[in-house]
Amino acid sequence: MRVQMSLELSVITLGISNRITLMLSEERDKEVAEEQRRIYDTWLKNNLVKRQH
Repeated sequence: MRVQMSLELSVITLGISNRITLMLSEERDKEVAEEQRRIYDTWLKNNLVKRQH
């Protein structure tokens, strides 16, 4: 969540086209993807389905 706060601050102070803002946005996207993967893996585990890699 720390990246999210930094991203919001960067958007406010530097704007949406700033290089730092864009880098923070990419980092936040990675965090979201990882969280979605954890949620999905938990769902699979709870539903007794083995994930194929």
